[in-house]
This record gives sequence, C-alpha cells and structure tokens, in this order.
Amino acid sequence: MVNVLTKNKGFTIIEFMVVIAVLSVAMVLTLPDFSKWILSTKMKNVAESIALGVKQAKGNAIRNNWTAYFYLNEDGSWIVSKNSGKMDTVRGGMMKINNKMKISVNPSGANTIIFDHMGLIISDFKNSPNKSTVVEPSEALADYGIGPISEITISLIDDDEAINDIKIKIGEGGSVITCIDFKIDNNLPNNCKNIEM
Repeated sequence: MVNVLTKNKGFTIIEFMVVIAVLSVAMVLTLPDFSKWILSTKMKNVAESIALGVKQAKGNAIRNNWTAYFYLNEDGSWIVSKNSGKMDTVRGGMMKINNKMKISVNPSGANTIIFDHMGLIISDFKNSPNKSTVVEPSEALADYGIGPISEITISLIDDDEAINDIKIKIGEGGSVITCIDFKIDNNLPNNCKNIEM
C-alpha cells in the first residue's frame, strides 16, 4: 500500500527566493560598514609599513655602525638607505595610500629621518655632510630634504566620523609608536592623546 502522506524533501522555489531576498537586504545594510572597515584596515597597514621602515633604519644604523636615512614619499612609500645614494638603498616599502587617504607630516614638509651610528636622530640637517635621497628611480638625487619627521598622520581626504586617523609618533631617541587618534574622546590605552613621546 502506498503512503499518501509522504512529503518531498527540499525547498520550494518560493522559500528559496525568500532566503535570497533576506540575504540581499542584510548585505545592503552591512555593505557601508564593511567598506569602512576595509578602508580603516588599509590605513593601519600603511601606518604599520611606515613604522617598520623607521624601525629598520634605526636598526640598520646600530647594527652596521653607519648613518641610515629614512625617506618618506607623499604616497606613503619609503626607503631606507645607507649614506646618501640611490645605489645604497637597503630596504623599501611599497605600501601606498589610495585616493581616499592623505598623509600629513609634522613638521610640515618634512620627509627624512637620519639616524647616526648609535641609532639617535640627527636633527641638524644643514650642518650634516651627508645628503638624503629621493627614492623614485627616475628622479635625480635631491638635497638632504626637510626633517627630521616627528609625527606622521594617515587620515581620509573627506572627513568621516566612523574612521579614526592613525598616527606614527617618532621620539628624539628614535622610538616609534603607532596609535589611533580617536575622533570621539575616550581613555583607551592606544589613544594618541594618552601617549607622550
């Protein structure tokens, strides 16, 4: 005897379409937050790359007992060089900002940090016998540049309250700290306002 009450297993096309519609609405509602998260992550990656470059310049100066140059480009890329020539490039960072981000440097226009053989920052560029380098291979070498850099800020071109600025603070002794410049005041330990160099 055949059981008439058996059910077919599976989904109907209507149930499937309802699930697709619910997922579509959920994706549309979360997409702006997801794109902000990606942009914030890219800003952190650029900051970490630059901080790594400064630390490597200091480490190379101490380890090899020579003057090391850290040079920052406007697009966020950087190089570490020995002495003053392109041929002396030791390491470079190619993590660049995108068209929604900008880099601000303190003091304004600064682009170079020079470490002596003990890893201390040389602050008097005008009296230094060496010159730093412009990192683009197609360009000629420049004079020793402006510096030393004491703070680098990665922020958005168009201000967005949901995305905080990232700062790299460089102390006179060459210490490097990356922190978040929160737009909403709070007391978190990684808040740049709580960090003194």
